[in-house]
Parts: sequence; C-alpha cells; structure tokens
Amino acid sequence: MVSLVFLEPHLDPVFRWIPHQRLMERRRDFYNAFLQAKEFILREKPDIVLFPGDFFYRVRPRIPPIARVVGDLREIRRAGVRIYAITGHHDQPRGIVSGASPLAILHNAGCLHFFKPYDRLSMHHFEVDGVDVCVAGISYNPALEPGQDPLEGINARLDGQVNILMLHHNIEGFTPPPHSTQEPVVRLSSIPEDVHLVAAGHLHRYQHKTVGQTTICYCGSTERITFAEEGEPKGFVYAEVDREGVQQLEHIKTETRPMKTVDVSIPKQGDATKNILKQLESFFSQWNFAVPPLIRVRLNETFTRPVLRTYRRDLIIAYMLERCLAVKLDEENVSYAGVQHEIEVQLETPIRQLERYAEKLLKKAKGEEKELLEKALEYGKKALMEAGAW
Repeated sequence: MVSLVFLEPHLDPVFRWIPHQRLMERRRDFYNAFLQAKEFILREKPDIVLFPGDFFYRVRPRIPPIARVVGDLREIRRAGVRIYAITGHHDQPRGIVSGASPLAILHNAGCLHFFKPYDRLSMHHFEVDGVDVCVAGISYNPALEPGQDPLEGINARLDGQVNILMLHHNIEGFTPPPHSTQEPVVRLSSIPEDVHLVAAGHLHRYQHKTVGQTTICYCGSTERITFAEEGEPKGFVYAEVDREGVQQLEHIKTETRPMKTVDVSIPKQGDATKNILKQLESFFSQWNFAVPPLIRVRLNETFTRPVLRTYRRDLIIAYMLERCLAVKLDEENVSYAGVQHEIEVQLETPIRQLERYAEKLLKKAKGEEKELLEKALEYGKKALMEAGAW
C-alpha cells in the first residue's frame, strides 16, 4: 500500500484590496495552513507528498517565504518522505523575463523533485514494500489554447505497478469556476487506463470521481482565495493506493480565516452612509467570529443623485476595518438613476493594444524592418503575458 498527501498551498499571496499593513497577517494564514499539513505529514509519515501546482501564489515570491519552506521541506525529507511538484497557473513563468519557476530553487536545494517540462510527461520510479511505484507529472503549459488537451500527442503511458499522475488543468467531467472556462481541458480519454490516481490541481474546491480503475481527485486549496469560496471547507488530501486502485481518500480540513459576504440595500432616500452602517451593525450583532474575518460588502439596487451625494466609501471602510481584517466593497450590482447618457467604454488588454499598434506599423513596413517589428511584437507579448497583462 502506498500512502500519500497532496495539496495546493498558494504561499506568499498578493491581494490588492487588503490594506498593505494587514497583508502580512493574511499571508500568515496561508503559511499556517501549510504548517497544518506539515504537522500531519510528520505525524503520519506518508510515502509521498505531492504538490500538483500553485505551491506559490506567484512566480516571484519574496525571499522570506522561500527560506521558510526550504527548512520545512527539508524536515519532511529527513523524515523519509519523498516530495514531488509541478507548476500551476500561479508559479509557472510565462516568458523569458522571469525565466524559471521558484520550484527550481526548491529542486536545486534538494527539497523536492520538480517535474519541470510542460510538453512531455516526467516520471520517477521507486519501491514501497517491494511494489514498483511510478509518480509522473506535467507542468502547466501557458501557451495552450482554450479547449486544447494538454495530453494530446504526448506519450502518457505509466509502467509502474502503482501509477500516480499529477496534472494542473481543467479535466473533463469537472465543472470549472466561471473565470477558467476558456482554458485547456484534459479529456478523460487522454488519461491512461493504467493510472490509479490523478492528483489534480487548479480547481480550488475538493472533489473527486472514479473512471474505471482511475480515481481523479482535486485536492482544492488549503486557504480561501476568493469570496466565491467562502462556503467551502479547505484542506489537503490523504490517500492510500495499491495495485487495485485507490483504497482510501480523505479530505483533511485546515483551520482557515472566515470569509463572509454581507448584502446591503441602498436606501431610496435619506443618508446612504448612515443607512448602510446601520445594516452592517445589524450584521455584526448576529455573528460572532473567533478571529477577525474577511468581509465583502455587496451593495444592491439603485443610487439616485440625492442619495449618491451622501455615500461615503471611506467612512464605511473605516467602520469595517475596526471589526474585520479587511473589507471589499462590491458595487458591481449597483445602478444609477437619472443618468441621461451612458458612455460605453471599450476596455482592451495591454497585449491587444500592443497588437493593434504593431498592426498599423506592419502594414507600412517591408523587408528587414518588418522582420524586426515582428520580433519586437513577439518579445513584447511574452513580457506582457509574464507580467499578467492579459
């Protein structure tokens, strides 16, 4: 029997809506969730630990979290546990400027085995109680088109007696969140029949299903990242696998900071700020949080001009910051009465703006000048993709 733990820690996150002076506390939440998994691993001593992408929240994490996890992972390795990792959306570089994933640092430091290639399957064999175990993985490929299958055209046959595959993509049969519907998709037919467990990353909610002898399991994130996850339990997965398939699959929950959405209505008349604060006061009188929560205040209905003049975002935020770690004011559902003309603003990504500008220049360019412009466009797009300017 092969025992393993797999998780997505998303260490060293960035949230632009959290005040800078409180961001460090939120980052500690993610590290504390990782430490809970570490304590479980050191206590249970599984044969393998897997990180199926998004070990870090970004390609360039700060030095302190890297230094901490080097010590943590070495402690796990000293306990005789093998560690493998692939990149995910967050910790895979998208161009030549970043150059390498931070997982390469952990690999070179001897903390884990990093399956770096994203265009072929990497494999590693070892024995557990005389059983040949094959762990394989393919890192996230940022160059794939929506709907494209990351395993298409790849020899994905695993030849161990127990076979475990790490992926970080949407997988057919699982419902992705709205923001990730236009992404590559692994078809079920592309997953080799000889795989006993697919340890999957990317979707933040724990979920699993079995197809034939193959169990596909998303471990989910160890901490909540968006308010879409506020009702979801978070944690990591413990599994036991033998030659017949997965014999045990358990979601081990982590202690996380509470996230809560508060829906408030805009008054039709009177002082909007006083009315909203009264609604928020009523909310806090009904809830008792053990630790300061993360709150999203979602405004609904319509602002008239007289009421809009009484709306003070700064006072609402100041009131909330006395009662929670951070607050996000969500005005997406708000409409405005009495507006005569709506101005339609066509927003474009920086990449599209660069393409439009280059297209104008390329129409006039010829020969060597055209070749130089095409190369400049290619390098410019790579730099913008790496910076997240999609």
